[in-house]
Amino acid sequence: MLNRLFAAAPDLVTAAVFLVAWMAPAIPGPEYVNDLVLAMFMAAFVIFAGVVYTMLVKAGGSRIQNAFVLLMMAAVSMLILINFLNENTHPGQRQELDFTITQPVRLLPFLWMYASQFLHLLFARPRDPGAEARRMETLSTLSVAAYVGSFLAAAALPLAPHGITPEFVASLHRGDDMWGVHVYIPIAFGAFYFGLQALIKFALGAPAPRVARVPG
Repeated sequence: MLNRLFAAAPDLVTAAVFLVAWMAPAIPGPEYVNDLVLAMFMAAFVIFAGVVYTMLVKAGGSRIQNAFVLLMMAAVSMLILINFLNENTHPGQRQELDFTITQPVRLLPFLWMYASQFLHLLFARPRDPGAEARRMETLSTLSVAAYVGSFLAAAALPLAPHGITPEFVASLHRGDDMWGVHVYIPIAFGAFYFGLQALIKFALGAPAPRVARVPG
């Protein structure tokens, strides 16, 4: 039970943060709400890293090798994010992908999501490597499905903006696209996605069964 809670707790906390930002955005404030929208873009990089990690586990790489590759993927992902976000920065106007190299703190959501996705796997001690590979494959597949499904649900369902009123949106100084005008959509997207992630990790967090020894 403890390992299930350890795996699910970070995503549950993240889902709660998105829910608070949806219901009462004045609590985190406009700056933080903007960063939460950006975090949902960053989450795609974390999911891609999960797919790569699954392939590493299935290939039989050692835990140290896998951890090293995860660190390298995190570094490369951050470089890509910095470059992409800098290219989409508009001087004097804050956009949903606004970022400058003088704001490294804005990469903290990516690091938090990355740690949430992989730390519990690196500290786990599965008895059956084959079972770990199958569990990782299931987690990776369900994470992709949760991300896509949560986005479609947030975009298609008639959701209420709750605390994200037109007055609050105006204080964000965002663009005129869906993620700029209807800010509650990416925020709801985050609440749905991380809530599902917590449920998935709790369900898959049971230790792998012990491999039976063949007498002989």
